[in-house]
Amino acid sequence: MIVAFGVAILITSTATLQRVPSDTIRLEVGSKQLDGQVYAPHAARVRVWAGPGQGRMRAEWTNVLTLGDSAGRSVQRWVTTGRQVTPAGDTVRWELRQTYDARTLAPLGITRTASTGATSSLRIDGRSVRGTRRANGDAPIEPVDYTIDQPGFVASASDLVPAAVRLDSGVVMVAPVWQPGSTTSELRVFTVLGRVDVDVEGTKVNAWKVEERRRADKSLLATWYLLDRSPYMVYGEVPLPDGSMQRMTEVEIPIPPRSAPDIGATVSVARPSDVASEDGIVAALYAAISGPAGQKREWDRFRSLFIPDARLIVARSRRVEGRVLPVVMTVEQYIAGAGALEDGFFEREISRVSETFGGVTHRFSTYESRGRADDPKPFARGINSIQLLNDGQRWWVVTVLWDAERPNNPIPAKYLPR
Repeated sequence: MIVAFGVAILITSTATLQRVPSDTIRLEVGSKQLDGQVYAPHAARVRVWAGPGQGRMRAEWTNVLTLGDSAGRSVQRWVTTGRQVTPAGDTVRWELRQTYDARTLAPLGITRTASTGATSSLRIDGRSVRGTRRANGDAPIEPVDYTIDQPGFVASASDLVPAAVRLDSGVVMVAPVWQPGSTTSELRVFTVLGRVDVDVEGTKVNAWKVEERRRADKSLLATWYLLDRSPYMVYGEVPLPDGSMQRMTEVEIPIPPRSAPDIGATVSVARPSDVASEDGIVAALYAAISGPAGQKREWDRFRSLFIPDARLIVARSRRVEGRVLPVVMTVEQYIAGAGALEDGFFEREISRVSETFGGVTHRFSTYESRGRADDPKPFARGINSIQLLNDGQRWWVVTVLWDAERPNNPIPAKYLPR
């Protein structure tokens, strides 16, 4: 994923760049031709260079992609941490957190903080953009509330679009692209030219060459060299207004290890009634994550229900491959994703099947999800497989593993109310 650029050496391979009849795909946010689920969890390091020859390194950062579930929706969570050198020679450190719909790549939330004190936090819902921003540490926090003319893919991640559609010689994609802060999206044209070999920091990589142009004036905005596997983008070039070229390389790195067990998950004192019985702790689990739009969830109550190092796991269906893959989260990772959304969300148990041996209980808990408590129909149903532990003094949640009902995955009658 882009956010800036680095250096590589192109090895010409003209045979793979022959012009072929184009196959134009016109996209909107939500188009069925695009499936962001091609992107698997991974981490990568990016270096940005500018100037003649190899140039001077101006910035460096790491991208880490994890997958999760938020309010019944599969999401991508990108965390980008980096540093850059200003024209004055100062070093600025920053962090960018972006949440996208895992399939459509629709932006849901973008938060940026910098060592200068600058901050911005945006929540995107279709065409609506709301949040706050601050220009620097001395500036006041200002509200953000505006409407985009058309939903668009985020400009700083425009290189995600081609691989999510199709990398094949001659394919042309026209897609709306939106820059945070702007009230308009602009159409951009992505053209897959073919495959070339590129030397990325000493390693030869055979990648798809893709041009990104502004449709209105056909100006070249970037040239990307993309893969269908991690790190997905290996090299990029962006023309600058002064005629020079900004370049980037991206190389795969190990995914950072998870932090130590979430001891904070048990710091909160549990309500006695929440942990006195099996039914009590399951009822508290649903209650803590439910609430109307704009109301903060009861996350301390939620934390108090789990043992240290507990896990929440969603069985995520991949439409392209027809597979079901687990997305594993700690309690804090789940909260970080779900807590950022202010949409109304209510989930309740409608049926259950429990089995107990000693201190171990397994509960198949069939659930319904609604946007409002009084909605006549749920927007989602599924089953939470909940592992519980009774230590003789209280009940604990050990693991929650869930899957959603889909047309090809209906809930069996034996797990529905009778």
